[in-house]
Amino acid sequence: MDIKTYEEILGVHLVESNAHPQLLNNDRMNYQRKRIEQNVLRLMWDFDVHREKHSIVAQRPDGSMYIINGQHHAEAAIRLSILSVPIFVFKSQGPEEESIVFEKFQDWQFGKVKNVQEGNENGV
Repeated sequence: MDIKTYEEILGVHLVESNAHPQLLNNDRMNYQRKRIEQNVLRLMWDFDVHREKHSIVAQRPDGSMYIINGQHHAEAAIRLSILSVPIFVFKSQGPEEESIVFEKFQDWQFGKVKNVQEGNENGV
């Protein structure tokens, strides 16, 4: 999916970049779900950094980066010793804003899955 579509869905300005996956944090206390080991292993089986989708990442005022979407991709990259992964990053004021963006992404993603299940191949 292109960056403009993500911006429309999430309501934030995104910049395309790359990051070392070990610099990408998870905020499980405020919004991120528990990582599923099976998902990480599945991604590791056929991981190609040039084919993988961009993770959506929030950059806080202190410069730290938190994953909104893509935690399984980041973990697979770490385990495979990949030094750089593609990201779409936005400037965040902190966990409250990130929680809102996370919920918007989840609402869109689950709506897309529901549409596919109902017979719309494109998920929209």
